[in-house]
Amino acid sequence: MNCFTCEKNISAYIEDELPQDLRIEIESHLGEYDACRDEYEIQLSTWEAVGDMVSKPAPDNLWRGIESELEQTGHFGTTLDDLALIVRGLTDEVRQLRLEVRGLQRDVEERAYEAAPVRDDTEEGRRVRPNGLSIWTEPVTGRTLSDVG
Repeated sequence: MNCFTCEKNISAYIEDELPQDLRIEIESHLGEYDACRDEYEIQLSTWEAVGDMVSKPAPDNLWRGIESELEQTGHFGTTLDDLALIVRGLTDEVRQLRLEVRGLQRDVEERAYEAAPVRDDTEEGRRVRPNGLSIWTEPVTGRTLSDVG
């Protein structure tokens, strides 16, 4: 599983809407990747905060005041429900775009890493990527647990 797929499914994971095999993949991924685990924790705390909120009716004079202000500014054709719907739609679109951009960034970084030249360090039997990560090309021989003493 890649980070993009994980982040895309975090809400469904929190709401327990995923099949068991996908839940297991996400749990494994969250254990390996700090950025995804951070995103999960942020979303989880948001869900918990929203769940703790108590809904109370607004005072009657609040809505009358808002209506009169809208009429004064010429926005009387748009209702508050319309505005709320627009904001909710835009919020979801921005969130989806953010997730897509993150996924694309990760794909570009992975491709750049895979395409980067590899320096052979045959003396030590490994290949070194530009970021300093080594890929061993020969079996590593060394002490086994029984040799340590």
